[in-house]
Amino acid sequence: MALSGSLSTPNLAAASSIPLPPSPHEDAYTILRTLHCTPSSTLALAVQSHGSLSSSSHALFAIRTCRRPLSRASSAERACLELVSSARIKNPYVEKMRRTWEDGPALYMVLDFHEGGSLLGYIDAQGPVGIQKTERWACETASGITFLHELGIIHSALRPSVIHLRANGHVVIGGFQYSILRSTSSNECPEAMEAIASANDPDPREWQEAPEILLDWEIGFEVDVWSFGIVLGWMVCGRVRRSLLSCKNTV
Repeated sequence: MALSGSLSTPNLAAASSIPLPPSPHEDAYTILRTLHCTPSSTLALAVQSHGSLSSSSHALFAIRTCRRPLSRASSAERACLELVSSARIKNPYVEKMRRTWEDGPALYMVLDFHEGGSLLGYIDAQGPVGIQKTERWACETASGITFLHELGIIHSALRPSVIHLRANGHVVIGGFQYSILRSTSSNECPEAMEAIASANDPDPREWQEAPEILLDWEIGFEVDVWSFGIVLGWMVCGRVRRSLLSCKNTV
């Protein structure tokens, strides 16, 4: 899982009450550094303890530690990742959870760390994406969203910062903190989304919110189609700065 935004070490005091992962006997992880922290969770870069940074088989992981009681964001991310990871047919363009365990006051989720960063970081550094990459990344993103919908998952917050870039040049969709399982009552969603909005998000959700979210209508799979269209616009044109919230009172 790649962190959207800078990888500089944040103020660790804010995460001091969130425990780092314990050390299971045969599958321990060594924490290399903290990538990001919020009041309810922290994301750390890690490597399996029996591995070596110089080993050709070395793999980096992102471990999210969620403090109890779990926030709505942590619960949604866990439920969606478990559903994706247990699906009989896999999709290479959707984030998978490598492992999860609980230990006292915390829940731990092990994800892949994508060294290519995010689509947001790519656009900020390179500008608009070229035609060939746009065609490939758009098809891969559409494949991932279709896969989620087949599982009954509404992502509801697709945006460049949660589309990660693999080292092999392909994309993978992450960022399930706002996701909704179709069986969940849609009446709960607007309030839950408002409650978990983060001022630290380098790519605020407001710019991509579909009319259904802005107007507090019933939320369905179509909100991801709306967001996909705007992400495609970012690929072709670069960063879009206009916020749809400015239109909220006039729609």
